[in-house]
Amino acid sequence: MGDLLIGILGLVVYAVLAPALIWGWWRWSTSSPRFGPPKWRTAVGFCGLLIASIVGVVVLICSIHVNVNGLPRLYLTGVTAIKWAKGGFFTAGLALVMSLFGKGPVRLPACLASVGLMVLWMIIPVVMY
Repeated sequence: MGDLLIGILGLVVYAVLAPALIWGWWRWSTSSPRFGPPKWRTAVGFCGLLIASIVGVVVLICSIHVNVNGLPRLYLTGVTAIKWAKGGFFTAGLALVMSLFGKGPVRLPACLASVGLMVLWMIIPVVMY
């Protein structure tokens, strides 16, 4: 039962994560002006979206690599998996804090994507072991 719930949670995260990032980049590209007043808050919100996007691309690349090649020996140690999960979780947390302090049209999509990434990084060690 627990595996089923974790699988469903993972699918929900993927279903929210990709559309949130696409929505954020679409809103940023169609907004005018892109960096409105106060510029520092708009820039911080944009940096939150940028960091969330980079973490999302890393997760996507790792997922594709694992599905094609299987788990490398490096990931078979619990300590390494926990380190990767901590790094991804805290980076997504940084994106969340930046998007919360930010302002502009990308604030909500960046927050959604960051929360989704944090949940995903909490799921990864549980799924692996």
